[in-house]
Amino acid sequence: MRWSAITLVRYTAGAALLLAANTGYTDAISFQGYSGLLESPDASVTPEGEIRIHYNNDVESTAALPTTRTIDTAENYLFSIGLWDRVEIGGRLAMAYRDTGPRRARTDLSGNLKIRLLEWRNIAIAAGIADFAGEAQNLEARYGVGTLTLPQFLDARLTLGFGAGPDRLDGVIAGAEVPITNFASLIADYDAEEANYGLRLQHRFSNGITLRGTAGGTTASGFDPSFGLTLALPLDLSRSAPAPHSMEVRASADSEAPANRPVQVTVGRDAATVPSASTAPRPPETDSAKVIVSTDTPRNSLIKWQRAGLMNEAGAMTGTAGTAVEYRYGIPLRELASDGTLQWSSSWKRLPHWLEMPLRAEFRFEPFLRSIVGTETGAFEYALAADSTARAQLPAGIGAYLTYTSALGESDDFREGGRFANRQQESALRESAIQWAFHPAPGLITLATYGQTRIEELDYDFMHLEAALLLGGGTHRLRYAYGDYQPFDELNFQDRSTKIAEYRYFWRDPQVLFEVQHGEYFFDQEGTKLEVSRFFGDIAVHLFYHRDDDDREQAGFGFTLPLTPGREPRLGPVVITGAHDWRYAVSTTINDESGDNVLLPTFLLEPVPQYNLTDDILDRDRAFPAYVR
Repeated sequence: MRWSAITLVRYTAGAALLLAANTGYTDAISFQGYSGLLESPDASVTPEGEIRIHYNNDVESTAALPTTRTIDTAENYLFSIGLWDRVEIGGRLAMAYRDTGPRRARTDLSGNLKIRLLEWRNIAIAAGIADFAGEAQNLEARYGVGTLTLPQFLDARLTLGFGAGPDRLDGVIAGAEVPITNFASLIADYDAEEANYGLRLQHRFSNGITLRGTAGGTTASGFDPSFGLTLALPLDLSRSAPAPHSMEVRASADSEAPANRPVQVTVGRDAATVPSASTAPRPPETDSAKVIVSTDTPRNSLIKWQRAGLMNEAGAMTGTAGTAVEYRYGIPLRELASDGTLQWSSSWKRLPHWLEMPLRAEFRFEPFLRSIVGTETGAFEYALAADSTARAQLPAGIGAYLTYTSALGESDDFREGGRFANRQQESALRESAIQWAFHPAPGLITLATYGQTRIEELDYDFMHLEAALLLGGGTHRLRYAYGDYQPFDELNFQDRSTKIAEYRYFWRDPQVLFEVQHGEYFFDQEGTKLEVSRFFGDIAVHLFYHRDDDDREQAGFGFTLPLTPGREPRLGPVVITGAHDWRYAVSTTINDESGDNVLLPTFLLEPVPQYNLTDDILDRDRAFPAYVR
C-alpha cells in the first residue's frame, strides 16, 4: 500500500469537515458488507429496522486472493439490513477491472448473513457467512467472532475470531476500533491474509439518518488507498405521517347527521398527534350510526383509521357508540363495533350501503422495470417502462380499468440484437379488464377478473379467479387462484393456465408474514414457493426460495415500497396515485447441473391482474382485524 499520514489527511480532510458534528459513535458496515472493521467482521450487527447503503473502491473486496495482481481497480455496491434484532442480511455487487487486457475481470453478486449469538455484559459473539448460496461464488467466507467493549477506554472494541474460508477469512481474524472523538475512530484489523488500518468518520442527523466515510490501507504492497461512503437510515418511514389534511367521512342516512354530508376529520403530522376519540369528530352517539371510511388508495389502511380518530397513537382502537365501516375497492372489509373491537364486515351485512357507494375514479402511475444484475456483461442491465392505469370503481364491488405501458429506455443488452432483446419493453396496451370483488361472509373475499392482458410481450384473453379465507382475525390466510389464458395467436402459441394454492401466517409483534405456495404455473411448471416478509411500516423486506418438480432451485432477496405520496391528489371522486406496492427483487440459481448461475426470469411465474386480491383489496395482505389489534 502506497500510504502515508499525508495521504490520509489529504483524502479525508473534506469528509472530516462534512462529518464534524455528531451525537455519539456507533458501529458501521465494513468494506466487505457485513458490520465490522475494514476487511474483517466484528460481533456487531445492523440495528433492527435500519438499512445501510455503501459504496467503496476497495480491491480487496473483489479479490479471492488479494496478493495476486490480476485486479487493478474495483467498484463495490453493498447494503445491509437489520432484519430482526441480532440478525442482519445484506448483498454486494462487486465489479473488478484490469488496466491491461480485457477490461472487466469479474462481476460478482453475493449475499451476507450474520447473527449475533450472545450478549453478556461487554462481550458479544456473532457468526456469519459471506457469499452464500448461488453457483458463482467467488468471495465465500464463514466465520465466528467475539468482541469486547472497554467502556473505561473510550468504548474501544477488541475483536478476535476464526474464519473457515474458503475464499476469504481463512484462519485467525482480529482487530480493534478506538473512537478518538464522538465522530471519528481509528481502525486496525487482520483478515487472515494481511493487516489493514484506517479512519472512519460519521455524522448523525436528528431524523435518524447517519452518514459515514471510511479510508483504509493495507500492509500488502502495490495497493492504492480504499475509500467508502455509507448512508444509514431507518426503514420505517411511517414514523412521520404525511402533512395535515382533511379526510372525507360519509355519515349514513340512518344516523342523526344529515345524509351524505361530509364530516371533515383533521389529523396531525405525527402518530402522536392523531386526535383521540375524545377530541376527534365522531359519529352521533346512537347504536345505528355508521361512518364509511373509504381506503381505496392509502399506502397503509391502518393510517386511515388513525386519521378518522378511530385509533390512538399506540395502535389501539378507540371505540365509539356506532360502527365505522372500511371499504376497499367497493367492498365493505372491516368495521369498528360499538365496544371498540375491530371485526370483519361483509357485503350482505352492509346492504344497502354496499350498493350505494358513489362512483370513484383512480389514475395510477408506476414504474415497470425488467432488470438483470451482476452478469459477466455488466453490473445492471435494464428495460424501463411506465404503467399508466385508469380505473372506474362502481357500486357493489364492480370495477373496470385500462393499463398502458410506455417504454422509456433500456441498456444496450436489452436492445435489438442484444443478449436480452427478447425481454425488451414495448409501448402497448398492457391490460384491460372488468372486475367484481365480493365479501360474501366475514373473512371470505373473492375477486373475479376478465379481460385482455400482455405477458412476456404476447397478448392473451384471460380470466382470473381468486378467493381468500382469513381465519383468526386474519392471522391465517388460505388462498386459491385460477387463471386461464388464451393467446391471440392461437396457431403459434398454446393456451396457458395457472392453479395456485397458498397458506400465509401472520406473526403480529415483529410484523412478519410466512407464506408457502404450491401449484401449476404459467409456463407448464409445477413447484413450490416459500417466502418470509418483514414489514417496517410501509416498507417490506422479502426472502424467498423457489423449487420446481425438476429440482431446479432459485433463492433471492427483495423489497416492496410505496412510490406515492401519503397525501394523494384528489379532485372530487378522482384520485391520482402512484405504486403502493412497487416490488424489486434479485435472485440466484442454486445447485444447477451445469454449475453456472443460469438466469431464470420467468421461473414459476404466476401472472396476477393489475389490481389483485392480496396487494390491492387486502392492502399488501395487511387489511384484516388482527393487524391492528
